Amino acid sequence: MRSFAAGAHGSDAVPRICLCVSLFRPVVGGAERQAERFAIALQRRGIPVCIVTQRLAGQPAEETVEGIPVYRSIRAVERGALYGLTYMTTLGFFLWKNRRRFDILQTTYIYLDAIVAGFLRPWAGFKLVVRPACSGAYGDLARFDRMRFWPCVSFLDTFTRRVLLRLVQRADALVCLTRGLEKELLERAFPPSRLVCIPNDVDPLRFASPSPSTREAFRTALGIPSALPLILFVGRLVPQKGPDVLLHAFAGMIQGGPPAILHLVGDGPMRAELEALAKDLGLQERVLFVGNQERVHERLQAADLFVLPSRSEGMSNALLEAMATGLPCVATRIDGNLDAIEDSVNGLLVPLEDPEALAKAMQTLLQNKEMARRFGSAARLTAESRFASDRILAQYLETYQRLLKEK
Repeated sequence: MRSFAAGAHGSDAVPRICLCVSLFRPVVGGAERQAERFAIALQRRGIPVCIVTQRLAGQPAEETVEGIPVYRSIRAVERGALYGLTYMTTLGFFLWKNRRRFDILQTTYIYLDAIVAGFLRPWAGFKLVVRPACSGAYGDLARFDRMRFWPCVSFLDTFTRRVLLRLVQRADALVCLTRGLEKELLERAFPPSRLVCIPNDVDPLRFASPSPSTREAFRTALGIPSALPLILFVGRLVPQKGPDVLLHAFAGMIQGGPPAILHLVGDGPMRAELEALAKDLGLQERVLFVGNQERVHERLQAADLFVLPSRSEGMSNALLEAMATGLPCVATRIDGNLDAIEDSVNGLLVPLEDPEALAKAMQTLLQNKEMARRFGSAARLTAESRFASDRILAQYLETYQRLLKEK
């Protein structure tokens, strides 16, 4: 492991950060993109940073990505009971071996990474920051409660999970992306003094509101007629994101409603099922599955409306990016979305699992252009004032400095 620049310990210390994320590029998802952007932002502020992640087939054990050292030192058996054991053992070996090369370890999710780090923390000398990703039915704690260690002996599983959760509770700070996540952690006896509320961030400059000419140029490149409204969904094609609900809502909206097309940006295990559903609903001429895209901001700038029908969220990067672009947004009324969207002020919120309400909200914004413009402008202002990257980075750095002073 390459040495970091030494930082003076004390009130003016420069923290050396190690980010632990289960998967990393070329795997691309919200957590992976967030980790990469965050590492780059730290580096630009002169903060030494590295990333430790799982070894992937065909990828080097060590590499530099955008100037960030990436160590693929986690070696896990892909399936079966040995997955967790090999994952934690190899990560633990890396952390212990390099414990004096970083001051703060930040993990993503309340999962294996946080368990290992919580175990090592009292002896390794680093400060531990755990950043859970999500609350609700698909959240970190819900997944933790489903972990199995002792086949057919449920009471031992309950005891084991209780012990492992205590290790996570050793963290020096837990980042709460949303109020819902903060509430969940408090209900599970995480120390209130160690919870710090820091949301996800967005770069308002990268996701700027387009000029009419820019918007038209992107629509022309995508083959979208000027007069045909474009509805955009960005996210993984998994049940958590609710793309099936969106297809049913879209089918209901275009029957007797305004003509429109729907682009689903992203990929996942539901894609074949969703393509079949679109065909069954007669939407094959109106719905386009475009897969993962590198230049999502161009599609956002070409769109008229952004929709997020999720069943559970942490804080959606895609939603923040759409808001920063100045798009009117429709989202489900769930934790995470509630922290970003104020109903009928900077977007519309609809009940969970309600295609009819979702269809009505989309139709309302497509037919009322003044309302759509007003919501889009308010969403852009929210992104700039509350979620701008510089503001969020400053909150992390303040937390790191506080932890170093305690050290």
